[in-house]
Amino acid sequence: MIKWNGQANKVHWTDQLVDHSIEINPEMAFLRLATLYGLANYVGDKLAQLDRKAAASIASILLQLLLPCDRWPEGMDYPLERPEMVSTLLHHGADPDLHHGEGPHQTSPWSNMLWYINTTGNYGEGLDRPNRVRPSFLRIMKLLVTAGADLRSATNGVYNAESIVKKYIVHRFPEEGRDILNEITRKKLLGLAKKSGKDLSRPPRKKKRLVRRSELTSLSRSASPKLFSLPQRIQKRSSNLHYDGVGLTNTRAHVRSSCVTHGKHITGSKSRYR
Repeated sequence: MIKWNGQANKVHWTDQLVDHSIEINPEMAFLRLATLYGLANYVGDKLAQLDRKAAASIASILLQLLLPCDRWPEGMDYPLERPEMVSTLLHHGADPDLHHGEGPHQTSPWSNMLWYINTTGNYGEGLDRPNRVRPSFLRIMKLLVTAGADLRSATNGVYNAESIVKKYIVHRFPEEGRDILNEITRKKLLGLAKKSGKDLSRPPRKKKRLVRRSELTSLSRSASPKLFSLPQRIQKRSSNLHYDGVGLTNTRAHVRSSCVTHGKHITGSKSRYR
């Protein structure tokens, strides 16, 4: 336990990492310790007892404790990577972009993430050292991207998440790097779809394809003649008939037919059927 600004009240050392937006009490101090030590079920149960707004506020502050930052107290090791705890806090509404502090010292969980990877890659022993950046730390980065971290945010005003992953992560952790880049691309597409008013949750409708006249012509040529021809018997009979505006007339020359009209036998060279 340490004293803060010479006050008589004793507060937890984690107060150096966050602001005083919540009441300082022993229960909250223990909740911070539980977060640092990865007691995800305990922290989740405690947050579930609060209303949604209060749970999200506290979860955002607790999330700040799990990621290294340049204001980390001297003599204290950086926290271990705890993806399960981060997932629990995000489930209860933790905001990856919620800033703490004032002025130039403002930080957020997401800005701390970008700062740490960029700093570790540029200075010191780099990312190749096992205890610097591990796959579990990159799992946390992907969780923050999925939770809606601001992809436009850049450390030192230069390197955003995509450029940092391409510069430092992909060559050292190819699988995790590709997963993060794919998630970044997915979130960008969702953002563009939201701006345009499209709903990507529904499968795209298949457009009806119009058949061109040239395709119909080629189809009819390639098809079997039997599909479009009438039976031969019908064709043979119909070829001997024509329509004269009154009825069908048999045009076969010199066809003799006989008919009986009023009991009389009449013979003619042509017969008309009506």
